[in-house]
Amino acid sequence: MMIPRSLVAAAVVTVALIVAWIPAVAQPQPAAAPKLVDNGNDTITDSQSGLIWEKQTTEVGSGPNLRDPRDVDNTYTWDVAMSDWVDQMNGRLIANVGDGGFAGYSDWRLPTLAELSTIVQNNPTRVDAMFGPNAAAPYWSASRRALGPAIAWYVVFGNEIPVSVGKPFTFHARAVRGGRR
Repeated sequence: MMIPRSLVAAAVVTVALIVAWIPAVAQPQPAAAPKLVDNGNDTITDSQSGLIWEKQTTEVGSGPNLRDPRDVDNTYTWDVAMSDWVDQMNGRLIANVGDGGFAGYSDWRLPTLAELSTIVQNNPTRVDAMFGPNAAAPYWSASRRALGPAIAWYVVFGNEIPVSVGKPFTFHARAVRGGRR
């Protein structure tokens, strides 16, 4: 009994495809990129959101230093965080005008509530140690509460529940830039 030539050709093609497929499947797949990448310039990039975060400085509890906008112990009212602190991070205050912006960028800002919530994790301090020292305390977001312009949202590093409060309170701030819009 003779096998039709077209059936032999189809079998040869099928075997060739299987032989080519097996090595591709057996190859190790590249590892997924880490979520957080230390950029080596006191910033951290979140590879999933595209946000670039500042690392804060000094040890928690060492006392505030308002000349260093990245001091972990500094606290600000919401209005100061949204204006003077952001200007200081971006090198726009007269005292810092020759310094330029932190890490060479001049588009630092206060994060939105949604952005700030992306760095809160399930660990004792709630924020990855890669971000530098973190006070287990409230951090401002740029988000205002819909009920009124005098109320803004914040996140407590040490508690994942976002809370809103009047803007005259003083809380910590962490700068962010970029992101996928």
